Amino acid sequence: MIKWMLKNDDKADVAAQTGLPNITETIIKRRHMLFGHVARLDATTPEHQILKQVVAVKSGYQPDAVWRRAPGRPRNLGSCRLAMDHH
Repeated sequence: MIKWMLKNDDKADVAAQTGLPNITETIIKRRHMLFGHVARLDATTPEHQILKQVVAVKSGYQPDAVWRRAPGRPRNLGSCRLAMDHH
């Protein structure tokens, strides 16, 4: 296995020599592209509804009463899913 040990100055030199874009900037750009894609989806799609709820919560609003976690223990501890209650 080859392991490269580079200092910050060396990293800038390597980036300049390769001509590749900064990975952080690439990730931010792609996240914005995905956000725009989901934001333009039809308002009835689950993806758009989830995005709308996340933006509302981040803005300080309480989530709608119909959005809540499914009752009982999650089947897989690594995933937590939201369920819409249609009462």
